[in-house]
Amino acid sequence: MTHFQAGTEILTPEHWRELVEDSAIRPEILAEEDIRSLPSSLGLPTPDPALRHPNTHKGDYFGVWGETDKQHRPLDLGPGLWFGTRDVHGRLSGQYKPVTSRTAFNGNSVKYETCRGTRPSFAVPRRSLDALVNTMCDVFFTEGYKKALALASAGACAISLAGVDSWTVKPDPNNPASEPVEDFDAVTWRGRIVWIAYDSDAVLKPGVQWAEKRLTTELESRGAIVMVIRIPHASDGSKRGIDDYFRDRLAAGVSREDALCELKAFALAEVQDRARRKREPATSSDGAETCTVCPKLKEQIAEFKSADALVKHGPFTPDGAQVHRHLVDVANAARRNGKEKIPLLREDVARLALGATGTTPEKAVSRALKAYTPYQDDPELLATLPYRLEWREAGRKTHIDLYPLTPEEPQSKDQQYTALRRLPKDRKPVTKVIERDDSCRRCHSPEGVETRGTRRCLNEECGHTWHTRPIVLGRVETPAPEPTFLVAELPGHFVPASTSTYAGQNVPANDQPPITLVPVSFVSRDDLAAASGKPWPDPAPPEPKKWTPPPIAPSHHIAAGFRRVPRPAVAGGSE
Repeated sequence: MTHFQAGTEILTPEHWRELVEDSAIRPEILAEEDIRSLPSSLGLPTPDPALRHPNTHKGDYFGVWGETDKQHRPLDLGPGLWFGTRDVHGRLSGQYKPVTSRTAFNGNSVKYETCRGTRPSFAVPRRSLDALVNTMCDVFFTEGYKKALALASAGACAISLAGVDSWTVKPDPNNPASEPVEDFDAVTWRGRIVWIAYDSDAVLKPGVQWAEKRLTTELESRGAIVMVIRIPHASDGSKRGIDDYFRDRLAAGVSREDALCELKAFALAEVQDRARRKREPATSSDGAETCTVCPKLKEQIAEFKSADALVKHGPFTPDGAQVHRHLVDVANAARRNGKEKIPLLREDVARLALGATGTTPEKAVSRALKAYTPYQDDPELLATLPYRLEWREAGRKTHIDLYPLTPEEPQSKDQQYTALRRLPKDRKPVTKVIERDDSCRRCHSPEGVETRGTRRCLNEECGHTWHTRPIVLGRVETPAPEPTFLVAELPGHFVPASTSTYAGQNVPANDQPPITLVPVSFVSRDDLAAASGKPWPDPAPPEPKKWTPPPIAPSHHIAAGFRRVPRPAVAGGSE
């Protein structure tokens, strides 16, 4: 295999073409770096011990590159390109780029390998190290060491990060809080202009934008002036890094230095335009500074009020209202895409609607689904609902099928939230009533008897018995010392309220069919008193009525004169 000599390090023609032609890196910059092609990943240098990860769960694997076998021996990653990177103190870290990338356990392709157990750190080109520490020149943050070398080739002071968030470390394995790496403390940031230049697809990835914002906040807290560079996409719409932008501009006859000035000018123009838009108040068609007749703004306000009313006054719980708000968004998206059915999982709905996973959010989703069932079973209410739900249990997961309903007239979110809020609150889930068959299980005779949990068919030809739970109807009280019976109903008959017999007697009452009261168990009054240790209490005598004066009649009820009322005759005497 033919090799190319670059200074004191050796590169294959493929790697030389990748670095010099594709990434627009000057050969003299490569000659200063520890970059070389290796036939194997075995024997890669160990990073500086000062870069060991403070988290003990990760620091125990320090010095191991890639994956290991069962004996914890490193596996060969194959031929690749070695980048011997240095931090702000000149300590060795390094990255390895295999020719064939391996697939991680999460299915992602690992393009660059780092030594396990190593904490994140800055990767600074050797030409930028002295300017970064000893001067106040502008600093460029980028993702990837090749991009940092391309910036150094353009005369810039660059810092490379292994990832957009690879500038923090979690020292405590039991504490999720992270801290900035100590490399920040070795650089003077107050008054320094810092440029963040990530790839062009940063505008399409909210996670990268949040990482930019977090890095901006950290640098500004240290006194830096932060500017964000937006690299334009390629002509075919594919993403580009800053090294790809330099390559394309070199092909167009523009130098690296002028291309870098173009990107800085774009960033400054965007900041100026944003400041101008902030100074000028927004005007509407009626000339007012604040738009009061904007249909879009009015629609957003109405949607917010309807969503708030659904949570406060709707037929669902607050968590259930949030779940149905998410399902409304899913139904609208399915309706726009022309889909008739959307399969969902209860765990995903809980995570997206309630912002967390676990037992409580999943139970809240289940309660929301059960509360929604009575409404969609009503044909009149179904016409006003935005969707219909069906769910089923499969293993340990709950699968939800959402069918978006298309109304006669298109509805906005405000109208859909209002329709859900106005659903009647007295709708309860339908309780299924299971009817019990009281006939014989063998001959299906309607006659049967239930005694101490065993049912016996009264058909003499059958005589089948089976165990079932007795139906205790109540207690029959009898005068002492007669026993007190618990009676059970014969299947196929009913007990009239006027029945007062016991012990298997058939009594017709109210022209009803004869019944049989079968004693299930009995306990005498004396046994009850002996078991409780207290004598059977005698009924308390009725309290004598107290004399109360008659009510005094109002004055307007009293006649002008008194009438003589005859006194009642007394037996054995005269008036």
